[in-house]
Amino acid sequence: MASFTNFSLTTDFPTTLSPNNTASKLTNNISPEVMQRELIVFILTTIFVSFGMIGIGATVDYKVVLKYLKKPHAYALGVFIQLACVPPLAWALTKIFQMPRAEALGVMIQGSCPGGTISNLVVFWTGGVIDLSVAMTATTTLLSLGTMPMWLFIFSKVEELPVNLLVPFDKLGILLASLILPLALGMTVRTKFPKKAELVTKICVGTLTLFIIISVIVTSILRKIPWIFTWKQIVVACLMPILAFGIGFLPALLSCLEVDNRCRRTVAVEIALQNVQVAGSIIQISFGAIPAVLVKTVLFPFLYGVFQLVYSITMGLVMIVGRRHGWLGDDETVYKLDDARRQVAITSVAKENVAYKNDVDIAINTV
Repeated sequence: MASFTNFSLTTDFPTTLSPNNTASKLTNNISPEVMQRELIVFILTTIFVSFGMIGIGATVDYKVVLKYLKKPHAYALGVFIQLACVPPLAWALTKIFQMPRAEALGVMIQGSCPGGTISNLVVFWTGGVIDLSVAMTATTTLLSLGTMPMWLFIFSKVEELPVNLLVPFDKLGILLASLILPLALGMTVRTKFPKKAELVTKICVGTLTLFIIISVIVTSILRKIPWIFTWKQIVVACLMPILAFGIGFLPALLSCLEVDNRCRRTVAVEIALQNVQVAGSIIQISFGAIPAVLVKTVLFPFLYGVFQLVYSITMGLVMIVGRRHGWLGDDETVYKLDDARRQVAITSVAKENVAYKNDVDIAINTV
């Protein structure tokens, strides 16, 4: 564990702590009330996310998922950018805006936390490719068990942090289970009860959407988060999702990747939306006993969550209204329309052939 020995008195971190203090000892100083509250929030979130993922799974066709895995242009591009490019992007923003160290920590930690089921929800509402979204979320969540500690270790060395940043592997494991198992159940519903799959999706996804909106408000009250943000935190929280969306969307425009608009949009959404819950957990268990650092650091994941929620709702409404009024094209709709036209043409030709054959038979019999 890193110590406080080489720390400057001008840092944002308290210097009155003993050099022998470690992150694990600091975590033990968190009050039982706070731990119990966070546990309740985590349990409720896991339950509702699991319920919502059943609805998402009911829209997933495992054959389509396998198709993207066999031809992984969009899939591999999205996973690589989210795990390898977003963390350096977060670090670069802290340097560009010269953020104080405690505030910068929140940005870097958030940038290191990929995955999160909210991306699946947003892809659903924006008409993206759910199958691709699910494959990317499951992969990045699984790989984050290794990449997250790696990036946090790198940042701790670059920024000379006084304590090691602790990754909540238990919560990541539960998150992975709450993603994969409900998705499998939802896919089973789609296979066994296809007529009821749409109703299941509407109920589950609608419930999860409502819970996310309510939870943002309730958790901010329960955690007594002071709504005192610096202009740098606000600007970075505003820019980071947009820039992440851009670095996901623009490379997918390359013709050699053969990625359509829906896949580009899906990849970009997956990259832009980070796991706010895990970022908050890392900050809580690493700096829970250092209020001066905790208050400044934990604000960014909360602020980032608010911005990505606002962006997601706005994008969803634009896509829904646009498709309803015919302002926006949809690749899948066009494909289905073309496919339907092909089927009609084939059926028409078949009928003409049958009619022609009957006419010939009648003519032969007459002769």
